[in-house]
Amino acid sequence: MQALIIVKEQQCRWLREFVPGYHPAMVPLCNKSLLEYLLEFAILCGAGRVRFVFDAPDDTIEAYFASGERWGVEISYAPAKDS
Repeated sequence: MQALIIVKEQQCRWLREFVPGYHPAMVPLCNKSLLEYLLEFAILCGAGRVRFVFDAPDDTIEAYFASGERWGVEISYAPAKDS
């Protein structure tokens, strides 16, 4: 099974005012980022491959999740197309 996780930073930009230095999807809650919770939920649902789609790509996210080996899944990345 595959999962697609779309991260729209433009809609969460207000978080940067409260938690500067973090991409809105990487804001930590209980030692995990919001995006990591979504990834783990996809894994619990049976996903073996996950693609993150970003409207504003961030190198720190790709550096943290890398290829997904740590979670036992294959992670890929793609930019969102403007509509």
